[in-house]
Amino acid sequence: MTWRRTSARPSLEVRASNATAIELYRRMGFVQVGTRKGYYNDGEGAVLMNRKAPVMSAREMTRLMAGLSPDLAGLHTRRLTVCAW
Repeated sequence: MTWRRTSARPSLEVRASNATAIELYRRMGFVQVGTRKGYYNDGEGAVLMNRKAPVMSAREMTRLMAGLSPDLAGLHTRRLTVCAW
């Protein structure tokens, strides 16, 4: 598996035969976005997966950066993603 973080979207490649890892990543919110044939040295292909980062308000981000817990920052009740506007 290879892990990458490009902008706010984490992505990874995992062996196509590794069904256990693919299912684990799905449970973690990753979705399959493609494949790469012959990605590994032995010729096996890879499954490409991405995950959207949660969105959060500037206020919540400020609280987290100030060291407040996610509960105090208001993140315990919903999934959020950082907006950089």
